[in-house]
Amino acid sequence: MVAKLRHLYEIIAGAILSFFGFTGCDAIEDIVYPKAEYGMPHAKYQIQGTVTAEETGSPIQGIRVKYSHLDYVDDDGNKHFTEMCGDNILTDKDGKVDITDTAFASGQDEIEISLEDIDGAENGGNFETMILHNEDLQIEFVKDDGGRWHIGDYTINFAAKMKQAQALE
Repeated sequence: MVAKLRHLYEIIAGAILSFFGFTGCDAIEDIVYPKAEYGMPHAKYQIQGTVTAEETGSPIQGIRVKYSHLDYVDDDGNKHFTEMCGDNILTDKDGKVDITDTAFASGQDEIEISLEDIDGAENGGNFETMILHNEDLQIEFVKDDGGRWHIGDYTINFAAKMKQAQALE
């Protein structure tokens, strides 16, 4: 008899609970379902700089400018950077570069900018390759659009003085 009453109680309780379960969510009209987002956080970078010859102070045209973000540091402490823009960014006749690029951010704050003379003596001399690190750059946070994946806009300014390459003997 107790088993039959318990079974009846379970059936009634199950029916009542399932009724509440099915209708309990009907009254919630303002449910905001999360969007499915795929990708990585990114940021917008405006890189502005001037490249001049160390000896004369004159602007250098045709210097290839690349910027990279720190991707990871390996177990031996070596830093590995990922290049963020292509090979076609060159300084103009005034030695200036002004590029804007959107890049995936790795969560690391370290940036490298490399300057390479790719045309030899055509631009007024043969210059040594130069790598600028955070301490050589002026990095400024500009704004945050408030996006979930956009981590802000930044300007990166630099003024570099490249040395003449040593002549090969």
